[in-house]
Amino acid sequence: MLEGIIQGALITLGYKSLLLLVAGVTTGIVFGAIPGLTSGIAIAILLPFTFYMDIYQSLALLVGVYVGGTYGGSISAVLFGTPGAPESGITVLDGYPMAQQGYPNKALSTALYSSSLSNVLSSISMLFLSMGIAALALMIGSTEFFSIVLFSLVLISTVGVGGSAWYKGIAAVLLGLMFSFVGSDPLSAMPRLNFDSLALSSGLPLIPLLVGLFVGAEIIQQTGRTKSVEGEAGILFGGSEDRVRWADLKAMAPYIFSGAAIGTVIGALPGLNAAVGSMLNYGFARRLSPHPERFGKGSLRGVAAAEAGNNGTVGPTLCPLLTLGIPGSGTAALFLGALLIQGVTPGPTIFETSAPVVYSLFWAIFLSSVIMIGVGRVVIYFAKYIPLIPTQIINPCIILFCASGAFATDGSVTDVFILIFFITLGYFMKLGGFPVIPLLIGYLLGGLLETNLRRTLLIAGGDYTVFLSSPISLAFLIATVVLLAYVVVASFRRLRGRRAAAVPGAAQAQED
Repeated sequence: MLEGIIQGALITLGYKSLLLLVAGVTTGIVFGAIPGLTSGIAIAILLPFTFYMDIYQSLALLVGVYVGGTYGGSISAVLFGTPGAPESGITVLDGYPMAQQGYPNKALSTALYSSSLSNVLSSISMLFLSMGIAALALMIGSTEFFSIVLFSLVLISTVGVGGSAWYKGIAAVLLGLMFSFVGSDPLSAMPRLNFDSLALSSGLPLIPLLVGLFVGAEIIQQTGRTKSVEGEAGILFGGSEDRVRWADLKAMAPYIFSGAAIGTVIGALPGLNAAVGSMLNYGFARRLSPHPERFGKGSLRGVAAAEAGNNGTVGPTLCPLLTLGIPGSGTAALFLGALLIQGVTPGPTIFETSAPVVYSLFWAIFLSSVIMIGVGRVVIYFAKYIPLIPTQIINPCIILFCASGAFATDGSVTDVFILIFFITLGYFMKLGGFPVIPLLIGYLLGGLLETNLRRTLLIAGGDYTVFLSSPISLAFLIATVVLLAYVVVASFRRLRGRRAAAVPGAAQAQED
């Protein structure tokens, strides 16, 4: 282990990797600060171009974007009351009032230090957590793996999208599974669902699908929106008390540690995102604080708790991906694409087959968190101008990058048409309220689900009861059924409650 950690450090401390880390952190902060443009979008844009880098340099760039973007959302949250990313929504509650009270630099600095320190702590937990999960994963076979993947897909498509939209999440996952079947049978190599197209004989290309769903559809939906910049004129920098002091750092320290701990747990669970970690740590900090009444009115502790909670999920989110090959979030799915492009297949044996990749990834997250303090201090000086960049200029450039990236990967015009198809599909899915992340993860895990199912049935001679004979498999199948039943029953209860509320006296009549 120690040898691997040293090797990962030597790889990541190369000047090319360090420059890419700085470039990635800067790009992530800028994208995160612009409302609507998240770090995930930046990663998806850059993903096709990493095809021409070695794996360590590509991971350095993408990790820098990921780490920087998670903090960047707090800039517009503090200055304009508009979170640059969903995970920064809780930061608005105290960050924006602090800026209005004359402490914008203090609020931004608090968010920066909390994000960086929480990232450092969670990156350390990520390494040991990954090793533990990988050791356990080595004890499971294809039978158990099928049940775990099935449970993860149900968890992501129900809890991950919100209980009320569970049926849309399920539909999106099923659509993603269907797209994963395009190409050829994994066991017999017989063509299927390729419409006699030679371009689809090896399946749908990964890059056009990722970029189209994750970036293109979002940009098309944003076109024509007018950004609100209310409150800019009332926010002034440079006050004598507008800076973080040592006493402030001591006051926020407990909430940074709690954010790293809560973020580690939330990030390691598929389907739960950084926004959940931020919300839980904020609630915990409010109960722990000696002055809970100040929360929501410009509390420094509130800003620290919110940012520590969402940034604490950054490293642990990648743990299920690395050790089980199961991405638990949209960003993790993008990293799965990055690893597959480089020929690395995540799974229980990754510490044996690709240990340098895991250790370099750990160091990339760790160093990005440290670099972010320096880059963030520079960006804060120009922060008030970043959210003002007009989307009318940015969006056409992003679409152009998407098209060029899709074409550059294989040099095929067909990939550009596939990109257009998934941009259109993603746009109409967003209009209909269907989440695209379950579709993306369903596509990425479809092959894993099918391969383990068919391998198990071949070994068992077609006997489906083999899935009930393994205690681990049975436990996950029961958990899947219970989760589905809970979501369906809860949905019907909410529907019945809304109907009762819409009819005056209905609830009382039922009781009588």
